[in-house]
Amino acid sequence: MIIFNREFLFTIIFILANLHVLRNISLIFLAPYFFLIFFFTLSTFQFRLKINFNTRYFLLLSFFICQWLYVIVISAYSLNFIDLVNSTSRLLYSLLFFLSLLVNLYLFDNESFFERIIKIYLFFTSIASAFLIFQYFFGPIDFFHAHAGRGGLIRYSTSLGAITVYGVVVGLSIPLLLIIKSNVYRFLLLIIFILGALFSLQKAAVANIFLSIFFLFILYKASLTKKLLFLLIIIVVSSFIATIFFNDYLLVNLNIMGIGSGALFTGESLDTDLFRRLNGSYIPSIPPIQYFIGLGFIGGGGVYGVENGIMAHSQFFEMLLLGGPLFLLAYMFIIFIPLLKIYRVNSKYFSTKNISLIVFFIMFVINSFVFGGMLINPSISLIFYFILCYSYVAYFRSSTSPGIQVKSINK
Repeated sequence: MIIFNREFLFTIIFILANLHVLRNISLIFLAPYFFLIFFFTLSTFQFRLKINFNTRYFLLLSFFICQWLYVIVISAYSLNFIDLVNSTSRLLYSLLFFLSLLVNLYLFDNESFFERIIKIYLFFTSIASAFLIFQYFFGPIDFFHAHAGRGGLIRYSTSLGAITVYGVVVGLSIPLLLIIKSNVYRFLLLIIFILGALFSLQKAAVANIFLSIFFLFILYKASLTKKLLFLLIIIVVSSFIATIFFNDYLLVNLNIMGIGSGALFTGESLDTDLFRRLNGSYIPSIPPIQYFIGLGFIGGGGVYGVENGIMAHSQFFEMLLLGGPLFLLAYMFIIFIPLLKIYRVNSKYFSTKNISLIVFFIMFVINSFVFGGMLINPSISLIFYFILCYSYVAYFRSSTSPGIQVKSINK
């Protein structure tokens, strides 16, 4: 007999998981999340699931989890016990979340549950944007990650984690705005995200917003006039707010993208930085055999809690360094298979949700080329695993299956 609402419990877990920044105050704030995620996963023994889906893709997802276990095993040979526990605990934060979803796939049969989680995620993104604006006026928040400078201004971190995380999250959040049915809320959130990107002083944030809107513009079925009018309104409103109130930030953002006189520019140009990330220039020389067997957590660097580790600044290279070519291939397959599947479905049955998920996966792939630590940072990995599992349920269902049938073995 089910004595608690599992959808509600998972919603609480998702909210707690996105409050991970509180660990900077005290690790005790992580206790409720780990307790509930263990309880949620282990209590699944009450259920028997009859799933009529593509079992090969399910096995691929399971193999992907096994590859993470392989990373832990090979890390045991190169790390001391304390470092191994530290790195493993960081990994388990998101990996347990993924595992809990795989054993509770029936939750995704409720579309309102899916939409609720997406709205919560967008809420946390908007809060992070608001924190960037707040810190502009009132200074840095002590328990956030350390801030840095750029162009004579301050780059603040957010509730999402390190400074660079916001750029990726905002790029993933914009396509998910299509899940919201209210055009007014979509528009307001988009403005907030754009302003947050300007305050973040990140090339990635500005570029991701541009790319997200570009792909939505191309794929969304609407008249060209409506699309251009929407873009014009977004540009005018955002530019007006930024120019009137935050002109210094606007100038620096134009400058770091390579636009302007260059007087305020500091750091590498956008094309130079991209080229180094794409060709693996950030990876030091290592024995070729290490590329085949992996380096374990050392291949993930500081985001995995390993000092003097390798920072590839690319999720694709990072997967190769963590667990070898099999791990990299598994990562690529679990992304590209649902992306292609949803694209084919959308070609026959257009919907805004299809477009939203297609652009989400496209943006995840693009950022995987130039950003590392995406599967260890909760603000990125949790929504990725959530949408990955939803896509599996929604798009890999057998044509003869009416849905996931859930039965309690206690009945």
